[in-house]
Amino acid sequence: METQKFVIVGIYFLAVFSVKDIWGFTDPQLINIDKPGGTVKTLCSSGCTFSSLSQADGSVGAGNTLKIKAGTYSATSWDESNVVMEAYGDGVATISGTMDIYGDNIIIDGLSQSSPQLRFAGPSSGYENAFKIKTGAENITISKCDISGGYTTILVTATNVKFYNNKIHDGREHNLYLSHCENCEVKNNIVHDPAMNCIQTNPHDGTTVRNTEISGNAIYGAGESGMTILSGTGTGGLLEGLLIKNNLVWNCGQVALRFTGESSYVGTIRNVEVYGNTLYGNVRNDHGVSGKPATTKFKNNIVTGSITNTGGFIEYSNNVIGSTSCLASTSSSSSDFLKLKSTASDCINSGATGLGLTSDYFANSRDSVPDIGAHEYGGGTPPDTTTPAAPSGLRVR
Repeated sequence: METQKFVIVGIYFLAVFSVKDIWGFTDPQLINIDKPGGTVKTLCSSGCTFSSLSQADGSVGAGNTLKIKAGTYSATSWDESNVVMEAYGDGVATISGTMDIYGDNIIIDGLSQSSPQLRFAGPSSGYENAFKIKTGAENITISKCDISGGYTTILVTATNVKFYNNKIHDGREHNLYLSHCENCEVKNNIVHDPAMNCIQTNPHDGTTVRNTEISGNAIYGAGESGMTILSGTGTGGLLEGLLIKNNLVWNCGQVALRFTGESSYVGTIRNVEVYGNTLYGNVRNDHGVSGKPATTKFKNNIVTGSITNTGGFIEYSNNVIGSTSCLASTSSSSSDFLKLKSTASDCINSGATGLGLTSDYFANSRDSVPDIGAHEYGGGTPPDTTTPAAPSGLRVR
């Protein structure tokens, strides 16, 4: 087994809530990450090992832990590898500006999904992001953080990047933009209220989004689309092997999900699978027409609105379209919001099999014949997502 080395950077954040954050929907299932320890170093305005992120970068030491105390700090370009950024636990810690990540094997952990203790606040004007995971960075995990603002809140051009249980919101264009992302995971986040799209894939100019999963997310409040799947600006990119499953999407200005391409569509999209989602709104599919190839399998989804061009999917079955009849509640203040009701005969035990759907958005185990949508009514015991404890008594060389 390969051993990875990490440094932990700690920060505490008490979330600031607004009315739009108060919903009855169930938060996504928690994914607990294993964080190797090491010598603890601290960051604060006075009396700590470091007083700024720029001072800490390159001096924490591989395998160590940097905990950041309450306060406001300027973002920096982080080059040191083998790091984990984690909350200290004494109050709000806010990183303001654009945080550029260049290093490898980095974990950034805000400790709490419901009240993230680490906040990254992007610029309120201009074209910079709150977070950029840069070309060459690899093995980056961001968990339980609050990341907001910026022109596009998060821009990814890296490999093996994982987003778990974050709150990603209020981008002035998009919230999460995957321009180049191979072997990436966007799981169990709450992504909401960008001016345009909550999540967008758009490899272009020779970049690639490959073997990437977008699953278990609560996605809402987009000015345009909850998720936009496209490839093809500039000299053309490649989007290959994208899995979209078990997401709840609602309250988006135009569509819940869109498959599209630029007017000069020259990119390639293939092997896209969309399974077991509940999409409260419309779905627009521009693939399979006007020279854009049909590449997507679309099964076991609830779409409460309309869906265009069903012939543009290479496989299309076991979906419930244009109806809310399976849903127990469409009120966002209800704890049954977007869950199935007991009489939902069109959805319960009505899904296609063999899709690899073992659990649902709510952490229920799927039956051998799964239900349609992101909720498995009466599902079994939630799977254990706790990661094994880190080995003790080991030394980093």
